[in-house]
Amino acid sequence: MAEVLDALFEHLDDATAVNMLRDKKARDLSPEVVAIGSDVRRRHPELEDIEFDNLFVALLALRVKFPHDEATRKVAMNIAMRERRN
Repeated sequence: MAEVLDALFEHLDDATAVNMLRDKKARDLSPEVVAIGSDVRRRHPELEDIEFDNLFVALLALRVKFPHDEATRKVAMNIAMRERRN
């Protein structure tokens, strides 16, 4: 998921990211999100639509709230914690 976070930082300015976080229609209509989503869905076909949307919103929130390096560390920590539980 770090790749998705990187893409959000690369392709979305702050105002667009905030708007997408607040408005599902904005996420659904964004060519950037469609491109990112297509890539993620190709690599992770097991994700249901609702799981993808929930994950995407969480990554958008990190994109909005934290600088890139800190958001990336948080994603890495989350992945490590999930791997330890499984």
